[in-house]
Amino acid sequence: MNRRVSILMVLVTVSAVRWGAATQAQTSTPPSVQIANGAITATVYLPDAATGFYRGTRFDWAGVIGRLEYRGHTFYAPWFTKTDAAVRDFVNDGVDVTAGVHTAMTGPAEEFSVLGFAEAAPGGAFVKIGVGALRKPDDGSAYSAYRAYEFADAGKRTVTTRADGVDFTSWRTAEAATPTTTPRPCGSSLASRNWSSRTAS
Repeated sequence: MNRRVSILMVLVTVSAVRWGAATQAQTSTPPSVQIANGAITATVYLPDAATGFYRGTRFDWAGVIGRLEYRGHTFYAPWFTKTDAAVRDFVNDGVDVTAGVHTAMTGPAEEFSVLGFAEAAPGGAFVKIGVGALRKPDDGSAYSAYRAYEFADAGKRTVTTRADGVDFTSWRTAEAATPTTTPRPCGSSLASRNWSSRTAS
């Protein structure tokens, strides 16, 4: 019999987060859920703007696998000890590995392309799939995965957990200047991802 562990991630948007310049220790207990199917056990970090494991604007916030165990082997353990907004990627001082806030990720991280950055006017919105609708800076610079961007639309995200999987769904709740009370799925027309593992039992 085949069993399936799935994490479905459908597009964007999370709550706004701002990073200070000071070095930060990783959140000691970020929100997470443990899922298993008999052969694989995984810790999946849940998106959270205040206490989530990852809060940068480079990688998808949904489905961050913090640890995966299979047949006595462990995969995806965190590789850094703290974060620092002044670090572009990472540095190793011989004692600590300090990651920049946009690199501080673990597991099979997903980094999707941006949509609409070139077309957006300064101050206008563009989409970073898996992160949210972000505001284009007015300094004329090109897009950089290592830069912090302000959120233009925090949208809404739901998380549904079960013993063998987690479903993540995100949608925008507003247009740039026209709020709406009816959520509209951003949906699979832009991106969707399904993580699954099939094993025989």
